[in-house]
Amino acid sequence: LMQSFIPDGTNGAIDVNSIDPQIVYDTDGKMYMAYGSFGTGNWMLELDPKTGLRKDGVYKDGIFLTEEEVREKRNGAIMFPEAHFTAADSIGKKITVVRGVCEGAGIDNVDARNVRVEQIGEKFDYAVSRAVTEMPAFVKWVRGKIERGRRGTLDNGILYLKGGDLEAELAATRMKWREYAISEFFDEDFFETKKVVYSAV
Repeated sequence: LMQSFIPDGTNGAIDVNSIDPQIVYDTDGKMYMAYGSFGTGNWMLELDPKTGLRKDGVYKDGIFLTEEEVREKRNGAIMFPEAHFTAADSIGKKITVVRGVCEGAGIDNVDARNVRVEQIGEKFDYAVSRAVTEMPAFVKWVRGKIERGRRGTLDNGILYLKGGDLEAELAATRMKWREYAISEFFDEDFFETKKVVYSAV
């Protein structure tokens, strides 16, 4: 949803910078997406829990998909339907939301677990996260959980979203890191210091 074009239902539209969209429910059980930013404002959009789509049926270019079409087109994680994802979080409410969204949107290749990463016994091709802790701690959490090899465009390893001066933090891991500046893709000030850092195992 980054730099989303949000139709407003009145033949117009708002260009919204959607940072950290979150799924929320009201006391009646209605499903909403909260999104926005400091620059373009914060917004709430009611969703259809069966499809994960906006409930008012308004879409860019007038495209509307039925529930059957949604499940046919979105039967896997949206960007990489051929891959399998294991999502882990120690906070149960977050995992409940992930499971609900996946079920409603027909996404069937995500295994959402209410567990700490350190407790997972399997091995994976990549460990992907945002800034949940300092890098040395995260490396310790996923050590031994990444298979050696190359299943994508990068050698298997760690992809981590974080901001600020990371030189000392990355050096403390004694690993070789490559940095990808998000500001090369987005012009907003918010992304000026944000990076995705990568290291092969």
